[in-house]
Amino acid sequence: MKKLFYLLILCFINIISSCSTEDFIDKDFNEKSNWESKKISFKEFIDTEKNNLTFKNIEKYFPNSKSSFPDSLDWEIDTTAITKISTENLTTYTFGIKERNNIEGFRNLVIRKEKNKTINYLVHYPNGVDFINKSSSKAILDIIDSNFLSRSVVCYKVVMVPVSGCSSGTCEWGWYLEETDCGSGSGGGGGGGSGGGSGGTPTSPTPGGDQPSDGDGAPSFNTFLNMLTQQQLVWLSKTENSSTRNSIYNYLNNEGYHEDALMFSVWAIEYLMNNSNYIFNDLLWILNIDFDYLEKEYVMSNPLTVDTANKIMKRNDIDYTTKSTITGLFIAFETAYENQALNTLHENPLYIYFLNELKKYLSSVSYNATAKIFSLMHTLYWAASKSTEQNKINSWNLLVIDPFRDVVKNNGNINMNTETMSWRDIIMIWLFELVNNNNNNNASREFVLNFGISSNVVKGTSIIEGIKNHNNGNGSVSQARTEVHNKIKGGISNGNESFFWHFNTQALSNFISNPNYMEFTLGSYNTNINWNSIQNSYSINFNIKNITGWNSATRGVQGTFIIPNKERGQGIHLGGTIAETFKWAETYTP
Repeated sequence: MKKLFYLLILCFINIISSCSTEDFIDKDFNEKSNWESKKISFKEFIDTEKNNLTFKNIEKYFPNSKSSFPDSLDWEIDTTAITKISTENLTTYTFGIKERNNIEGFRNLVIRKEKNKTINYLVHYPNGVDFINKSSSKAILDIIDSNFLSRSVVCYKVVMVPVSGCSSGTCEWGWYLEETDCGSGSGGGGGGGSGGGSGGTPTSPTPGGDQPSDGDGAPSFNTFLNMLTQQQLVWLSKTENSSTRNSIYNYLNNEGYHEDALMFSVWAIEYLMNNSNYIFNDLLWILNIDFDYLEKEYVMSNPLTVDTANKIMKRNDIDYTTKSTITGLFIAFETAYENQALNTLHENPLYIYFLNELKKYLSSVSYNATAKIFSLMHTLYWAASKSTEQNKINSWNLLVIDPFRDVVKNNGNINMNTETMSWRDIIMIWLFELVNNNNNNNASREFVLNFGISSNVVKGTSIIEGIKNHNNGNGSVSQARTEVHNKIKGGISNGNESFFWHFNTQALSNFISNPNYMEFTLGSYNTNINWNSIQNSYSINFNIKNITGWNSATRGVQGTFIIPNKERGQGIHLGGTIAETFKWAETYTP
C-alpha cells in the first residue's frame, strides 16, 4: 500500500510529463536515510579529500593551469560544478566534464565513498538525461583506476527515487544510478541492483562546460535545469508554465548560457513561483535597464521592489522609454538608500538620465511634452510614496523631488503671474508644488489661485476666456449660459442657478482624442450663476471654484495608479492639492 501511495505521488508530480509506471513499479520506494544534497566548491572538496589515496587516480583530470586540456586526454573535470550527496551509509561527489571532442550525450565523474572504500566512476549518459519528464535514461559506467578505465559489464540507468519528506506527503526526489537488465535497455524494470554498491549510487547529473551536445540538442539548458531545486523543476514542468520554459530556453540560447544569464534565470523561476501574475519576459527590464552590479543585486534581493517596478513596466498607457526612465531612477534611489550611499546619487547615470529627460520636456510648452512630464512625475510619485518610512520620504524630497522642483521653477517656462499665466502654468504649479513668494496665500496648505473680478487680474485673460468658452455637453459653461439666457427670455429677470459639468466617460473619450490643458486642470466642476436686470439688459455673474489634486489628475489612468489627494508640503512633495476660483461678469441683452 505504501509503495502504491508513493507511486501515485510520483505520477501526480509528473502528470504533465507522461509518467510511466514501468520506470518505477519494481523499485523499493523506501526513503533513503539521512539524504542530503548540496553544491560545494572545489576548495571544499580538496580540503575534505586531500588524504584520500584513491583521489590520486583522478588528479590528472583536473584543470591544468597551463592548458585547458592536456594533449594526452580527451576530457577534464569541470571544477565549477560539484554536487556532494550524503546518506547514512555513503557519500558521492558529482562533477561535470569538459569534453575535448564531440560525444553523444554527456559524461560525469562520480566519486563514491562507502565504508572506507572509494571508487571513481566515469558515467556516460549517451542519450542525455530527461530533466523535464524525469524518466529513466541509459548510463554507462567506467571505473577510473590509476592507469586505465575499466568498462563495466553491468548495465545501468539513472532514475529518480524518493529521498526525503514522503512521510509528510511532500516527497523530495533525487537521481540514482542503478543496475538494470541489459536486455531491457534503459526503460525496463530491472532489479534493485547495486549501481556500484548496495542501494544504488546517488548522483546529480551535470552537463559540463564547453560541451557540444548531450543528445537532446540543448546541453546548456540541461545545465540550467540542473541548477534548479526539485520544487523549481516541478513548477517549471507544469503545462501552464510551458511558455515560461520556452522563453527561458530562447533567452539562454541567445545569451550563450553565460553565468549571469543562468543565475538570472534561476532567480526568475523562484520569483515567478511566488508571483503568478507575471511571466519571464516581464522581468527582462532588469537586464535591459543599465543597472550596475549593486543595483541588480538589490533588485534580485528585494521582491517587493521588483513588484513595484513590474507594475510600472507593465503599464500600457505610457511608452517604454518613459517607464524605464522612471524605473531606473526608482531602483537607483532604493539601492543607494539601502547601501547608505545617497551622497553619490546625483552622480548616478540613471539619475542624470531622468533629469535630462525632464529638462528636455520642460523646454517645450506643447501638450505632448507636458503630458510626458506628468507621466514621469506621477509614476515616480506613485512608486516613491509607497514607503511609509519617514526618513526615506525625507530623502526622496531632499535629494530628488526638491532639486527637480528648482529646475522646473528656474527653467523660464513657468509663469507664476496670475495675470498672464496659462492653463499649463496652473498644472505645473500644482504638480511641482511651486510657490510664488509674493503670493499672499498660505504657501503650503491653502494655496488658492484667484482669477477674474475678485483678484487684481484684468478681465479677458486667457484663463478666463478659455473657461468662458468651454462647450462640452450639459453643465459646461457654454451650456449653462444658454440655459440662463432661456430663463431670462422666459420672464425670469432675477435668479440664481448652479450647474455641474461631469468629466464622465464620454468626456474622457473626447479628451483622449483632443486633449487640452483646461479640461485636464478642471475635471468636473460647478458653475454658480446669478443674474439681475439692469434697465433693458441683464448682468450675469459667473463663479467657479475648483480643486486640483491627485484624485482628479489620475482619472482615466490604470486603476493601480489612481492616487488620493494630499496636502501640499506633506509626504512626497508632488501634487499637493490647490484651489482655483474663476469669476467674471457678462452683460446680456435679449
